[in-house]
Amino acid sequence: MGPYPVNAARYVFEDEPIEVVSAIGTKHPESGFPQDFYDTIAVTLRFPNNKLAQFNLSCFGTPSNSLIAMGTEGAVGNYHLPRSN
Repeated sequence: MGPYPVNAARYVFEDEPIEVVSAIGTKHPESGFPQDFYDTIAVTLRFPNNKLAQFNLSCFGTPSNSLIAMGTEGAVGNYHLPRSN
């Protein structure tokens, strides 16, 4: 996990977040990771002019990597779906 979603939102909005609206973490004992940290998190950040960024990160489960930016005139996205083996 890293700062990538926050940096992507900062880039898209050309601004800095002003509030953490919500943040929640989950621990999965079956992951094999030490249980002293959350292996999956979901976050909502507020930016100036009431713009919101939502993202989740996980070290457990099916990996995915995507970015969707939505506005009043439409949406753009870059979707990277997991490959099946």
